[in-house]
Amino acid sequence: MSFAKEGYRTVSDASVEIANNATNRSLVTLNVTMSKEGVAVAVDPESDKVITEKGEGETEDAQTVLTIPAGAVSTATDVTLTPYLEAVATDVTPGSKEEAIPMTNIAISSSQDAALNQDVTLSVANASSSDYYFDEVEVYEKTNARAIGDWKKYADAAFDKATNSYIAAIKKGSSLNKDYSIRVKSEKNVSETKNDEILKEDSYSNAGNMSATTYDIPYTAKLGWEISASGLDEGALSLVKAAIAAQEGGSEGVYTVNKTFTAHVSGDYILYFSCKAKYVEKEYTFSIAGKKVTVKVKHYLGVEFVYTNQSSSMHGGGSIG
Repeated sequence: MSFAKEGYRTVSDASVEIANNATNRSLVTLNVTMSKEGVAVAVDPESDKVITEKGEGETEDAQTVLTIPAGAVSTATDVTLTPYLEAVATDVTPGSKEEAIPMTNIAISSSQDAALNQDVTLSVANASSSDYYFDEVEVYEKTNARAIGDWKKYADAAFDKATNSYIAAIKKGSSLNKDYSIRVKSEKNVSETKNDEILKEDSYSNAGNMSATTYDIPYTAKLGWEISASGLDEGALSLVKAAIAAQEGGSEGVYTVNKTFTAHVSGDYILYFSCKAKYVEKEYTFSIAGKKVTVKVKHYLGVEFVYTNQSSSMHGGGSIG
């Protein structure tokens, strides 16, 4: 799938997989964030340039900054900086693992594709005050411009308290047409999928009617995610939320989708049904300003619908619905 909007970065090759063990009426979400294209800045060999997604020198409230010294390019070119997030489907594979998760990605594009003559500096704003910062941040580069997920580690990033940002060098010889990902190291534990939260439970009687019929069951599915971070102060929480939002997709919050399931009920039978929320629970652990911080995430995945038809002769009667 692809998503396009004028003035925004096109999202290409977005996809989501349906698990082999997915039950009927499972809901699968793909979280897509459209990012506004950066403002192009004219760069020449003789001048120093400070570029952000807002344009030249517009560093206030900028998310990303690219500092290009004089002589870094051999010819005049227009350079654009666009921070973005890739389309993501939540990770539901149970188990524990260590991984570097994206805080943001940056697309650097140049109208003239030429190798740098010297290092340039890439900076990414911290998502909290300078008292709260991730200790272990890495830079990845995209190895396939067209494919989602093809990244490899490029360098480590250092936190600069003075500018409240993470800084890394893009090395001499590199292209200015490249995507980079700023990632924080984490430990993540994912539970098995759970379904112990009942959303709706009822029955419908077709007793006494010898003809089969259908019955529409309206239900409300839960989707989205929420964070539980007992004892974590606001500065650390805002930092963690920004990183988890890039991983889980969208922003924190649980929303609902109204659906209807049509069940077939045999003649002189009673339908019993139960609609249960499906979700996974995750624990993320980060190192923030020298301390280990763990938060819990509950991510809703839709519903599991369980129903059965039972002969009325096995039931005392009564009609619901």
